[in-house]
Amino acid sequence: MAREQSAAGILRQALRRSGLTARELARRTSVSEARISDYVHGRHDPRAGRLLDLVEATGHRLLMAPKVGSGGDGVGGDGAGAPGTRVFELNGMRLAELLDLGEALTVGRKPGRFTAPRRFVDLVTSSG
Repeated sequence: MAREQSAAGILRQALRRSGLTARELARRTSVSEARISDYVHGRHDPRAGRLLDLVEATGHRLLMAPKVGSGGDGVGGDGAGAPGTRVFELNGMRLAELLDLGEALTVGRKPGRFTAPRRFVDLVTSSG
């Protein structure tokens, strides 16, 4: 299950998982090493677009999910934390997309051990 994190925590995790230093990330982006350090240590919070750019520069993707039971936004439940219908619809669509992907990846393959394409493996391991 996903948990909420600060911008500093997200950026620290992306840097750690990528093996990059703040200096290397600064070279890849238009952000100074000092500013990246400020973000990583929570002295400043980047705007959403900047955080997305920094995370993507580490080779990762930042994903957002609706908060279950948040209410008022068409996603929440009954106000007591129960998931709303929209959450189940979204999860159902994602499941259908995954099943379609699995079927598409196996079409034309001989029966036996399935090996996921490298790009898919990278996405799955980078997002967790």
